[in-house]
Amino acid sequence: MLNANRPDKPNINDQPIKNKPNINEVIKKTPSKFKPINETICRKWIANPTIDPETQKPITEERKKALGYSCKWIGLYHFNPTIHHIAINDQMRSHEDRYVIERFNILYKTHSNTSVKVKYHLFAVIDGHNGSSTCDYIKRNLYQIIRKIMETKYEIQAAQDIRAILNSALRQLRTEIDDNIKDNSGAVMCALFSCQNKFVFGWIGDVRGVVYGERNKKIVKMASTTDHTFQNDMPRLKQERAVLKKDPHGTMRLHNLNIPRAFGDAEMTNIAGFSRRFELSQVFTYEPRMGRMYIAIGSDGMWNIMANKINYVKVMNNIILKYKMDQVSLTKFIREIRQRSNENDDITLVAITISL
Repeated sequence: MLNANRPDKPNINDQPIKNKPNINEVIKKTPSKFKPINETICRKWIANPTIDPETQKPITEERKKALGYSCKWIGLYHFNPTIHHIAINDQMRSHEDRYVIERFNILYKTHSNTSVKVKYHLFAVIDGHNGSSTCDYIKRNLYQIIRKIMETKYEIQAAQDIRAILNSALRQLRTEIDDNIKDNSGAVMCALFSCQNKFVFGWIGDVRGVVYGERNKKIVKMASTTDHTFQNDMPRLKQERAVLKKDPHGTMRLHNLNIPRAFGDAEMTNIAGFSRRFELSQVFTYEPRMGRMYIAIGSDGMWNIMANKINYVKVMNNIILKYKMDQVSLTKFIREIRQRSNENDDITLVAITISL
């Protein structure tokens, strides 16, 4: 566990958590007739705001105000959701897929001089090519780079800016790979970084992340990252006058590479159209009223078996509802649809459930 309360940096963490109300101000503005309500009841109300969690009847306006004040008292607008995950790494051909799963906590002081434990999660799927040196380097160092960056974030506001942190980490990772990996291996990846109930994607290449939500006992797609494929990057490739050729199988390639963006690939440094530029999503938030939220990060082999006349949402319904995020059942399911689609690539899937 990292501890941000450094003795050589006095009074650096005495600011309130960003957007969290000052408790003393809340108390002053709270009518005396409204007494604090315990956290368990508040959480039940946030999950179902139309029902009184104690009486199980439709909630009244006065009761709603009382619960609202209590949520501010205990700071429930910044909370740590329950995060459950599984990982499947089904290697078939090249054995160049990797994944990263890390959890860590940092202690910060709040304005009331109490300690707050802030929880972070890091998930990543890495798909290597032309060797495993680059994907192994990412697996070993991505978490360490983020951890070192976090050690410099003394103020809690900066520590909660997860988009800026992930951006800095991926920039540093890209530089280190260029400096340390001299063979022709490369890797594409998609990472998910979270702080409490806030999440952000960072990705390069054709490893994808998708976000699903629970609506009326069905799974619906909410958002996804984009593939850095030739089709999606075509305007940029034309502008940079990249030379694209089809291989004997009809696949569009750039100097023997079937994707136009990746980390590593030292031999591609001077090839027009090749890029090591990654992308970041906007920060998205899990709110208790959303029900459960599901995130899947998969290598291209995973999405290829889905794209072969298989409906994405149907597959995610199978993964989440039918197989209940069970690793053994899911591995069997993935191998079954792999056979139906004749996909021989390695398949790596990290599936995440987020709930109150």
